[in-house]
Amino acid sequence: MDIFGSTNGYHRSDEGLQLKNFLADNNGKRVAAFLYEFDKTSQEVREGLLTIVEQGPYQYRRYNKMIDCTKTIWILATNFGDSAIEKYYDRDIRGLGEDARDKAPFTGRIRLMVPFLPFSHPEQSVGLQKFFLDLTDHFRQRIDLSEDAKRYWSYWYISVVEAGKFCAKKAKRFYVAKHAARNLVGAIPDIEDKLIESYQDTDELVSEGTNESPFQKYVVKLIPARDDHYSVGVYEDQGNDDI
Repeated sequence: MDIFGSTNGYHRSDEGLQLKNFLADNNGKRVAAFLYEFDKTSQEVREGLLTIVEQGPYQYRRYNKMIDCTKTIWILATNFGDSAIEKYYDRDIRGLGEDARDKAPFTGRIRLMVPFLPFSHPEQSVGLQKFFLDLTDHFRQRIDLSEDAKRYWSYWYISVVEAGKFCAKKAKRFYVAKHAARNLVGAIPDIEDKLIESYQDTDELVSEGTNESPFQKYVVKLIPARDDHYSVGVYEDQGNDDI
């Protein structure tokens, strides 16, 4: 695999790839290229990046011209934590001489390594709140019964009782350090299902005419169970209709 695509004249060379098009669009500019989960790339890909990361030139093969990447900041993200990095260094690198270390050419060009530590509990809560707000934004959209959209369950205003406590408790349940914030989204399907169930318990008919009325309002709250566990409750809000 060539991470920068095939040379001019080869099959689909005119389409370009996201990375090389980004570099070409920012020729000579101070930009950052973020490569996610770089540890999963092959040796061939890493060797393809070697010259450009060290020296800066890149041949834009779509038009066979050189691109200046000397000001590009390369950020390579991996899923390895700092403990894994330290163990690898102690086991495989610390005892090697300089000649042996030079056999890893790409890693020799890395200037700074920044370990991402596990999120603190407040940070976990903020992450979960982000996913919850994405859900509320989705349901707040106008009803659209067209064939392209098919957005039936929407035009709802959703609030949460004791939002800080809600996010903290749900984050504690779903956060897994090695997966960072990604596992927090696992709290959302249960909330979504209960919102839809609550709507289905009403006699409301889905109609685009609802878009001209106040929002259908729902309240999300924690329901204490046992052993400091909580379930999620969703209820129709009978309060102010001006929203």
